[in-house]
Amino acid sequence: MSDDQCQCPHLLSLACSPISLTVLEGIWKELCQFSVNGALYNSPECQPHPKCLKGTRVDLLKYIHKLLVDPGKNQLIWLHGTAGIGKSAVAFTRSKSDRNDEKRLVGTFFFSCKHTKRSTTGYFFATLAHQLATNFPSIRKDVSRAICDNHALLHPNIPLCDQMEKLFLQPFCRLHLGLRGCQPLTSAVNALDKCTSEPELTVEV
Repeated sequence: MSDDQCQCPHLLSLACSPISLTVLEGIWKELCQFSVNGALYNSPECQPHPKCLKGTRVDLLKYIHKLLVDPGKNQLIWLHGTAGIGKSAVAFTRSKSDRNDEKRLVGTFFFSCKHTKRSTTGYFFATLAHQLATNFPSIRKDVSRAICDNHALLHPNIPLCDQMEKLFLQPFCRLHLGLRGCQPLTSAVNALDKCTSEPELTVEV
């Protein structure tokens, strides 16, 4: 995400009246319950975890890493191909590396038509926001405050653009501004074709 995208006037809405820590903690617990933990790349629901075996997909993984570490570019990397070609394995392997080795993973969402909450876009941004605030606790209050200002954000039928802006984009921009000079942050979305939401909603994701 570019600096221009993060320098937005919407960030001003985060500077509002104080909210007690008790209220913020209560809201955080609600978000934890609403978030779909099964959508995380390493969740038990995703077992057996697809992964690239040692010595396989080496060139592709190196190429993706090269794209991700370039601070001068905003990379949207789309892996596509027939079923069984190994897209999920690459997504898992890259996510694991970003999380454990490079400490820059924002979050992941692995869609699945076998699990109701993982087959719809309604929980997508809330789940990413929960992971974002878990991995980078400095913006946890920002996420909780957004929900406090509009509790409807924790509803799967609220417009995706509202969830994206308030739950994810604004806190992410604030985090991004505080991490200037650090390596770019990453996120991963897998099996978007398994999403059963309306096509226009899938496009928004």
